[in-house]
Amino acid sequence: IAPSPFRPPCPASERIFRWKSPAAAQLDEMLRQDSELIRLGYWSNLQDAYAEATRSTYGAGLLRFHQFCDRCSVPESRRMPADIHLLVGFIGCWSDKHSGSTLSNWLAGLRAWHEINNQPWVGEQPLLRLGRRSAKRAGKKHSRPPREPVTILHMKLLHDVLANSSPRDAAIWACACSLFWGCRRSGELTVTSTKGINPLHDVTISSASVSFTRTESNIDVIYFQIPWTKTTKEKGARMRLTARDDVLCPRRALQHHLLHANLDLPPHAPLFAFKDTSDARGFTPLTKTAFLDRCNDIWTAAGYIALNGHSFRIGGAVELLLMGVDPRTVALTGGWSSLAFLLYWQRLDEIIPFHTHAAYKSRDFRHVRSSIASFQSDENLIIPDSHDTVL
Repeated sequence: IAPSPFRPPCPASERIFRWKSPAAAQLDEMLRQDSELIRLGYWSNLQDAYAEATRSTYGAGLLRFHQFCDRCSVPESRRMPADIHLLVGFIGCWSDKHSGSTLSNWLAGLRAWHEINNQPWVGEQPLLRLGRRSAKRAGKKHSRPPREPVTILHMKLLHDVLANSSPRDAAIWACACSLFWGCRRSGELTVTSTKGINPLHDVTISSASVSFTRTESNIDVIYFQIPWTKTTKEKGARMRLTARDDVLCPRRALQHHLLHANLDLPPHAPLFAFKDTSDARGFTPLTKTAFLDRCNDIWTAAGYIALNGHSFRIGGAVELLLMGVDPRTVALTGGWSSLAFLLYWQRLDEIIPFHTHAAYKSRDFRHVRSSIASFQSDENLIIPDSHDTVL
């Protein structure tokens, strides 16, 4: 990328805030003339509006946009606000090199960059919608393969290898059970960094308000609150986990983590933090990377392939459906809307590829297909063949 005073070197997660254009620089100058306190408050407030992972993704798109502009000798003043022809040209340039979802993320980053700097965004015009549709088709060959599910076999292997006596392993096991049976995304229960905790995004012991209780039907359950999800944002969600009578019980895993292995963690600690005498705080937050690395080390050592965080969400939903849980309940558990849930499970044959097929039986698939078909009929939902699934 060409050097420019409008683009100081900075981490990807900071680019949508620190990279400018002449028009954006005028906004900064106006804020300085008002009050330094107003300027600092303006930028501080906006930074809290995006999760760090989202900011990093947006920053990657912003880099590609400026590389494209440099190559085409686009002046700084035209880059923001960007006109419709520039945006369509940008998407067209990359359409045969990246998937449609990647390009959509890049455009979302450009839109955020414009909105943060109070600049007009023309990305909703029909011309760009046509460009995105074309890019989606051209980039289909770059789409990543469907994510594979964590199965019961994966979960039993984790249980057998993770050490009960280890505070770290106890936290990892409790997190794994919560993700699997709660059908949640790994980023909703773990943190991105051990250094900083964002209470608006990261679930802590105090904000979770974990409740071990029993229903009127005499069923042991666990309830806790998470402050943020990918779909509800700051509205968060309420986790509801039902006890089981086997080693994969989420209630037992959380009780061991919070009431034994990691007892007396401070209220501000993340829910799945673990005791660590080498840390000045007395605990270490469980990051998504550390969590997945430990799980994948166990699985690959046993001959399985490495999985990603979303695999817990997929696998938990598959297992609940195989157990006969009503699809509406599964959708509610994982925070899916009716339509999004159905769009996803229409792709069952892609979700369970050949090398995980052995974990299930053919009758299992027939059962899931039957329950999904019933769900679609009851909800009166029509799924267009050309609709892409978005999770």
